[in-house]
Amino acid sequence: MKKWFARNPDKDPEAIRDAFMDRKGGLHLFFRRMNVKMQARFADLIDHDILPIAFIHGNPHLENYAITENGAAMVDFDRSRHGPYAYDICRFLASVMVWNRKPNLSAKLVDSFYHGYLDGLRKAVDSGEQDIDLRDCILEDWRKRLDKQKCRNKWAGRLEKFRTDPKDPMLQALLASYCENRCEPQLLTDYELSETACVPGTFGKHHYLFHLIPTRNSSDEPILIDIKEVYDEPDNRWYSNPFNHNGQRMAVAGELYAPGWELRPGWASYNGEQYWGRQISPGKAKLKKRLVKPEQKQACYTIGLQLGRAHGLSVANLNADALFEHFKENFSGFFKVSRIMAQELMDSYEHYNRRLSKRHYQLSKAG
Repeated sequence: MKKWFARNPDKDPEAIRDAFMDRKGGLHLFFRRMNVKMQARFADLIDHDILPIAFIHGNPHLENYAITENGAAMVDFDRSRHGPYAYDICRFLASVMVWNRKPNLSAKLVDSFYHGYLDGLRKAVDSGEQDIDLRDCILEDWRKRLDKQKCRNKWAGRLEKFRTDPKDPMLQALLASYCENRCEPQLLTDYELSETACVPGTFGKHHYLFHLIPTRNSSDEPILIDIKEVYDEPDNRWYSNPFNHNGQRMAVAGELYAPGWELRPGWASYNGEQYWGRQISPGKAKLKKRLVKPEQKQACYTIGLQLGRAHGLSVANLNADALFEHFKENFSGFFKVSRIMAQELMDSYEHYNRRLSKRHYQLSKAG
C-alpha cells in the first residue's frame, strides 16, 4: 500500500527535523509541507471529473488565518489557482483535525463550517452585493491581543537582523517595478528609502523589506513594503494558473478572498523573476495560539463564509446556485476524504518521528 505522506528524516536538514519534533507546532508544520502530496492523494480519493472548478485559495489552514485592523481573513495566496473547489474544503478541514490531533471533528465544528460555507455561497448568489465585513471575523481573544507596537518591533527586528544595502541596484529596481505595477510612482518621490532587508521565509522563499520615510509631509507615517519571491508551480490536468504573472495571480486572489484586507497589494518583476508585494499593516498577526472550542467554532464559520463566497464568485463551469446544490449533496464525501488524509498525515508524522528518535539513539550509542 502506497504511503502518500512518507518522509525520510535523513534527507531533511537539521533545522527542519528540529521543527518537526516541536511538540506544539511540529505536526501542523508537517501538514503544511504536504500540500503537493495532498493534491495527489486528493485526486486518488475523489473523482475530479465531477468537481466544479473555481479560483481556489490553494492552501487554506488555520495558520494562514491572519488579523489586522481591517479584520480577520484567510490569506497567503501563494498556491491560489484554478482547481477543484473541494480541495480547499478538504485541505481546511484536515488542517483543523491536525490542529486538534484528532482525525475527526465535533459535530458543532462541522456544522459551523458547513453553514458558514453555505452563507458564503448565498452572498455569491446575490452577486457579492452583501459583502463580508472582515472585522466581524475577528476572534475576541485576538481582538484583546492586537498589539501594533509588538508587530512594529517584530518587523524592526527583521530589518536589523537581515539588513542589506539600500543602494543595491536589484532592490531599487524591484521597488520601482512594484510601484509601476501599482501605478504609484509617487511612492519613489514622496518617500525616501531608508532601510532594506532580505528575510528568509518559512519555505525558502525570500522577503525583501523596504522601509520608506516620508519626505514631503512630516505628518505621514513611515511605511514598510514587503516584496516576496513567488511559487511557480507547473500546470497539470486539474490545476492551472490563469495569469501570466504569479504576483498578479496572488493579488487578484487576495481581492477575491479578502477584499480590502491587504494594503497596497501588487506585483513586481526583476531579471526574469516574479514577485508579489504589499504594505505591511500595523498589528498584523497570524493565528498561532491554540483555540478553545468556541473560538474554533467561530473560526470554522467565518473561514467557511470566506471560502464559500469566493468559490461562488469564481466558479468556472456552473453558477453559484448550482455550486450550492453540489456542495450540499457532496459535503459528507468531502468530510470523509478529509478524515482519511488527516489520519494518514498523522500516521506518517508519527512514523517520521519514530525514525528520527531511532536515528538519534543510534548516533548517541555510536558516540
